[in-house]
Amino acid sequence: MRWGSGAEWMSANGWSVFVGNNASMNSRRFVWQLVPAALNRKVKVRRSSPQKLYWSVNFYICQKTNYPAVLVENFFQDYKDDVEFLFSDKGSSVSRICCWKVLRIIKRNIKEICRSLNS
Repeated sequence: MRWGSGAEWMSANGWSVFVGNNASMNSRRFVWQLVPAALNRKVKVRRSSPQKLYWSVNFYICQKTNYPAVLVENFFQDYKDDVEFLFSDKGSSVSRICCWKVLRIIKRNIKEICRSLNS
């Protein structure tokens, strides 16, 4: 794997969602509600396989929490087309819509989230 050096454009691109290897069903449900919001806006969603909408990872932030957790990667700052997209009106709109979708999912599920934390 090559990391961006700042001297040249890299090839990794798109939008991704990550959940912990030990992710709760609430975290996975979160992804299944969030990813369609990006797909509906014709965003390239990076996946670990065609059938799986998210990446299972051992990231501390996704593994070591009592809360439903996902990590969203909103495109790549070292991929030229992603940078141009993010600075465009459409890219800005897509980013805002995905953030609002996250907030709506949390609001809709807050009682269940709180219940799971208290059990």
